[in-house]
Amino acid sequence: MKTKRSATTLLFQMSFVVVFFAALSAAASTSGVDETAAPHRKPIGCGGGPEPMCCQGKNNSCVARGPRLNAPTARVCFCDADCTTYGDCCLDYTDQCPVVDCVVDEEWGEWSECSAKCGQGLKHRNKTILVEAMNGGRRCHSNDTTQTAVCVGSSCKVQRASDRAIELEETGRIIPATFATWRHDKRYSPFQDIRKNLFDHYGDPTAVNRPAYCAQFEVTDIHSTCRKMAKTAEWLNKLTKGTRVCVECQSFAMQRELGGRCRGHGVLNRQTQWKAVTVPGCHGKWRLVTQHTEQCDCDPTDGLSFTLV
Repeated sequence: MKTKRSATTLLFQMSFVVVFFAALSAAASTSGVDETAAPHRKPIGCGGGPEPMCCQGKNNSCVARGPRLNAPTARVCFCDADCTTYGDCCLDYTDQCPVVDCVVDEEWGEWSECSAKCGQGLKHRNKTILVEAMNGGRRCHSNDTTQTAVCVGSSCKVQRASDRAIELEETGRIIPATFATWRHDKRYSPFQDIRKNLFDHYGDPTAVNRPAYCAQFEVTDIHSTCRKMAKTAEWLNKLTKGTRVCVECQSFAMQRELGGRCRGHGVLNRQTQWKAVTVPGCHGKWRLVTQHTEQCDCDPTDGLSFTLV
């Protein structure tokens, strides 16, 4: 009796297990969570549909049925451009979705207007994109399509006859060019003599944004005080009548109210006055003999180059 009861109990337990798993299977089918069924609703590979399935960028919904390049036993593969990065492309991806690199026009377009109406600015020009990158191809980078260059705006204040009359009355305040370059030196102190003024001007946020320009002057007269002070300022020994000097106008000394120029920068072929800022009583006259130019070649070490302040 005991053996027969045990057999009956075992048969009942096995029947219960079968019924239990059948119920689970039915529930999974009706709830739609059967993941093994999902791939069968997708095409086989990227070319399994009416048209090749080739998605750009990363697209997790761009999925097909079949093995992957990095997993031959997988049942789901992808056909988006990023699948080449992840290695989960369908086996036919490279055939159905060939790589297309960016193609740009060989010719550059016209330069844009200078960003600065007066003084230094930037201009741009572009190349037209003929073919956009597809399927993981080389993308169009900004260096391929955009070019930037420095420019100088020419819409500065136009000199009029009245302006020239004013410039003829101005005095060019000068310091040796070597002195002016100290503002870039770590040893430069903004708390000493003329360097304090240079610091104040150079640190002014309203300073004119324009490249430096220079010109050649011929000294026509020099006051006797300059000779007396030559012992304390040796550079005065080179500043003699008939000597040509190079004079530069740097951005920190340019004044907006004068049209973005330095005071006392001279008038071509006309005589004006100059004054040595660091040597009290030393002054004279000179004549501008060349046009102002931004192609400056003043040599600050020759003792014949000066900066307007």
